[in-house]
Amino acid sequence: MVSENVGLTASKALPTTRSADRIKELMCRAMVSGIALVAAMHLALFGYFLWRTAITSPISDMFAYIGSYLQFRMGGMSLPDYLWRVHGEHHLVWIRMLTWADVEIFHTRGIPFIGAATAAIAATAVLVWQQLRRAEPQLGGATNLGLLAPMLILSAANVTDCSVPINTTYPFTVFFVVLALVLFAGAQEINSSTRYRRIAAMLAAIGASMGTAAGLLAWPILLWIAWRERIGRGWLITLAGIGIFYSLFYAQGLNFLGLAPALNKDAESFVSAAHLFRLSHYFFAFLGLPFTREPAFGLIGNAIGAVLFLTGLSAILIATFSNRLSTQLDRIAIGMILLGLGAAVLAAVGRSDLEDEVKVPVRYTMFVSALQVGLLCILLPRVMRYFENPRVRILQCSAGFTVALVLLIAQVFIGRSAAQIAAAISRDADCFAQGAQRGPVSTIVTRWPEDAQTVLNALRQQGLLAPRSRDCTTHS
Repeated sequence: MVSENVGLTASKALPTTRSADRIKELMCRAMVSGIALVAAMHLALFGYFLWRTAITSPISDMFAYIGSYLQFRMGGMSLPDYLWRVHGEHHLVWIRMLTWADVEIFHTRGIPFIGAATAAIAATAVLVWQQLRRAEPQLGGATNLGLLAPMLILSAANVTDCSVPINTTYPFTVFFVVLALVLFAGAQEINSSTRYRRIAAMLAAIGASMGTAAGLLAWPILLWIAWRERIGRGWLITLAGIGIFYSLFYAQGLNFLGLAPALNKDAESFVSAAHLFRLSHYFFAFLGLPFTREPAFGLIGNAIGAVLFLTGLSAILIATFSNRLSTQLDRIAIGMILLGLGAAVLAAVGRSDLEDEVKVPVRYTMFVSALQVGLLCILLPRVMRYFENPRVRILQCSAGFTVALVLLIAQVFIGRSAAQIAAAISRDADCFAQGAQRGPVSTIVTRWPEDAQTVLNALRQQGLLAPRSRDCTTHS
């Protein structure tokens, strides 16, 4: 009698359990679909804030870019000299080409910069998302969780790297580094296209440095991948040789303006506790972008930076000294982590002594996004495999949906703040460009108004400055 009651209870419990699992599975699918919807809204907001933050009149370094182009246009330098012309610590080849298109075709409206940078950041997001989908193809609709990666890249904190022409160097650098990683890490299996993929990866590494000097980080990153994948001594020697030769060639004639304060210090001052603390403060503030730009979130931002550093460093050490992170996606992810941390080191050494206050430019957030996406690419496939059971997959879906919502909310608040700041700068820049500036010009527009006005006058005389429709009569 007792055994019959037990069997009856078990038979009743089984349908109940299956029903509960079915409900959880439906809830999980709903949240995964919700992630796709949130990602679409996030993308739409990126486009909206791209329009709202666009600055189409020259500001800051743009006057130097245009001045160099006008000098080339008048025969003052050859085409190779113009393209390879030094700008501080960088060779801005892509910027030089876009300046030509902007001045000659669009009459200095900034459109080529905005279009090219937007294409670069969008291509970066697509590349990473494709790698995530290929890593876990059997999960079907659950790969919508991979949309978190494009959301991190297409954030409002990065929108001004596309909408402000002087910032567009950073999307180019990150895109070419990611492209190099995808090409090189994806060529570990020997086939007819392996050699061409590796050569293309090296060309992409060169392209990265034509955005900013931070692109030179691609060479040691590719060398690390080659060493970990044991692709052969020949390729290691080739990579190291080309990377060293190109880096030395690149460094010739550079003006290391940011390093000047550090180079003027003696060894004792440089390694002093106060200076090392300043370097580390800048380093963690860099990794904590964009939160560290807001004084109210400074401490939280630095804490986030410290967590990202420790997590990223742990992943690098595991991938270097074990075989636990050895998939193609893992290699790409570690490369992105190395790019983010390397850029933070370069910025800390080269920028921390330029101002008394530690204030990291928000335009560097592109590199932090690369670090964040790298960590996501490592964690997400493993979390998916761990939560394959329908009974616990609901936790995975809930966490993913929550993160997506947080990113969407941040998109709104950061985007609104960026739009307000950009609107004021755009107004000043437009009024200055059309000669209607009332009172001193903002230092954000230019610190050298006489030189900038000379460039604007030259553009007007040659019919290369499109008229602005801004009403500056009420400008205060």
